[in-house]
Amino acid sequence: MHIEKEIKKLTIVFIVVLLFTNIMIATSVKKPLFACIVTSAALLILYIFTIIMIRKFYKRVGRIREAMKGLSVQGNYIAEKTRETFGEISDDTKGESVEESKKKQSLSIVREEMLTEGEFGKLSEAINDMYTGILEAVEREKEQKLYLKDVISDMSHQLKTPIASLTLFTDILSEHAEEEGWSSRNMDILSKEQEQLERMRWLTQSLLQLARIETDVVIFKPVKLPAQVLMKETASELLLLAEQKKVSLVTVGDEAELFVDPEWMHEAISNIVKNAIEHSPEGGTVTLRCTRTPLLIKLSVTDEGRGIPEADRLKVFERFRRSSDAAATNPASIGIGLSLAKSIIEENGGRVFIESRYIDECGRGESPYTTINMIFHEKGEGKNEE
Repeated sequence: MHIEKEIKKLTIVFIVVLLFTNIMIATSVKKPLFACIVTSAALLILYIFTIIMIRKFYKRVGRIREAMKGLSVQGNYIAEKTRETFGEISDDTKGESVEESKKKQSLSIVREEMLTEGEFGKLSEAINDMYTGILEAVEREKEQKLYLKDVISDMSHQLKTPIASLTLFTDILSEHAEEEGWSSRNMDILSKEQEQLERMRWLTQSLLQLARIETDVVIFKPVKLPAQVLMKETASELLLLAEQKKVSLVTVGDEAELFVDPEWMHEAISNIVKNAIEHSPEGGTVTLRCTRTPLLIKLSVTDEGRGIPEADRLKVFERFRRSSDAAATNPASIGIGLSLAKSIIEENGGRVFIESRYIDECGRGESPYTTINMIFHEKGEGKNEE
């Protein structure tokens, strides 16, 4: 019964340590799931090892008690024999030698079964090393975040100024070119330069935003926001781009409220809708839809483009990764917008997944499409929610 009480106490301590460790990891590590799994597995192995050691210890204690009890019985037996007659003593001397041999054997068992102090020391040292290692890893993670925060601030300052200056110079040059009547070839070169500068500006801004999110520099401020308002505002701002691409924007679905950061969610959905417009054919339609269930709210953006090959569907949210078909049909695409959108949505408590039918995978009567789905809980579970 005593060993069971000890195991219960140890189990309670183990659960407390496990919860405390996972909470520390969850609040300090960017992607805590893998770290929590590894740490929990290590602590579980240590717990099992400790239980085995305790059971082994009590088993040895039991054997020591039995050996000591045997010594007591044998001592009483020898004392009684000394009171008998000389002849009996003479005869019992041989027996006493046998009993003395048993006594030595019992003492040997006691010495062998005693748990050495070194074994407890090794166990304590292993636990202390694991705990110290976890604290050091958390501290290093904090230091790296602070360092990256400073680096990102410096990059933002150093890159924005020259890009803005180059854009200004190009605009002045463009006005001068119109007055001077440059040739169509020179005007085309100037137009491409302006496009590349805009692309560089957007890439720099997106990379800085992504880096700030991944290093937890951004503090999200979630509020209740109607999903239809968010989608309609995004569609209205991208209407000019859609008209240039001869693509229609449609907003449909249920009324629902999200608990998200408005500015950052607007950025995420804008990137997704821009991606859909870029990959839509002329005369195509991009549909923004909101679907509400008792537990979840789903926002989706669907385009009627060529679709994404099945082998590439898990890669499109990776940084600078595009599907093989998109790289061939739209070489100007950078491959950073969807990665940024995914990070923003996940930081606001949402999840992203993609559904698509590639043009080469369509059967009779089927059309290609791509739908990017964003799932949110009804009450919102953003990381910065209070």
